[in-house]
Amino acid sequence: MSKFGSAYFPATYTAHKKEIAAALPKVAPPPLTGELQVVLEFVCKPIAKSKFTTPSGDVDNLAKPLLDVLTQQGWYEDDRQITELFVTKRFPEAGETPHIRFKLHEK
Repeated sequence: MSKFGSAYFPATYTAHKKEIAAALPKVAPPPLTGELQVVLEFVCKPIAKSKFTTPSGDVDNLAKPLLDVLTQQGWYEDDRQITELFVTKRFPEAGETPHIRFKLHEK
């Protein structure tokens, strides 16, 4: 939060949101208007020589930029419509490339 009460987003966050937006298919209006269930799966790039068995990053921090972009692109009207959010993160299986999968379900 800035001293003027508005949210501050670092350049890396803004760049990441642009990258997500470019990868998403364009949605035709109208946006979803009801309560939403959102399922997110993050298949993350493996970490070389890491002792960790799970990808880095908190799931809530992984979800936020994607949810922001979905709102901005008109997939739904507002984050407050989300009543259920399921987020998982994992490393890719053999032969699988890192990616993000999401499902929106209007309840």
